[in-house]
Amino acid sequence: MGSSSGPVLPATSASPGTARCLVVDDDTMVRRTLGRVLASQGMAVLEAASADEALTLLTTEGPVPLVLTDIYMPGRSGIDLLRDIRRRYP
Repeated sequence: MGSSSGPVLPATSASPGTARCLVVDDDTMVRRTLGRVLASQGMAVLEAASADEALTLLTTEGPVPLVLTDIYMPGRSGIDLLRDIRRRYP
């Protein structure tokens, strides 16, 4: 498990109506690679390096229908993150 403190990247350009997803992983290489793969398939991708960054991003960008997260991250786990997201956006 790598540690990173890179910036949260904005959503990639996508055509209107394109599905949005959020990728959360503390390993920069994993997060960015997965983000590129999803973007190449036409998804608008939001990226966050931690659960806290993900929640902040969702506050500004709004909810997304798909969240892919690492389970083991420093601070708050991916499972805790998903619980928080479900509470905020039922």
